[in-house]
Amino acid sequence: MAGQTAGLELLMDPALIVAADGLDDPADAPPRCFALVVPDPTAVLRRHDGRLGPRAAADLLASHGRRGCDAILLIQGTDPEHTGRGLLSLVLREVYANLAAGGYRRLRVTSIGRDNPASSAVFAHAGGRPLHGLAHYVRAVP
Repeated sequence: MAGQTAGLELLMDPALIVAADGLDDPADAPPRCFALVVPDPTAVLRRHDGRLGPRAAADLLASHGRRGCDAILLIQGTDPEHTGRGLLSLVLREVYANLAAGGYRRLRVTSIGRDNPASSAVFAHAGGRPLHGLAHYVRAVP
């Protein structure tokens, strides 16, 4: 996970990084389940033409804690040994509570494949709904 999140430090809100560990797990064991949510950086990036320079970085830091902003779930996961036990529901319940406490307006998630109904079921159970369909197109590049 460290490699996948490298460079996101400016975006992260520590309250939106939630993990579930087992009580009997060693200290160096990976989490059984986790979710990484970040405040939506779109408005800041648009103001800076998509460039993440020093001014944009300062704006991102200043935007933390701004009430009414959106958040984006970047990644969630459950160790295959621990699926089907409600861990993701518990982790996301904590995320939802932290979003409410932080004054976030809504949570968007990245695309969920049609072949992964368990991931979308968690959000449907919480009252979420799909925003749109997604189509992928392939074009040969000569």
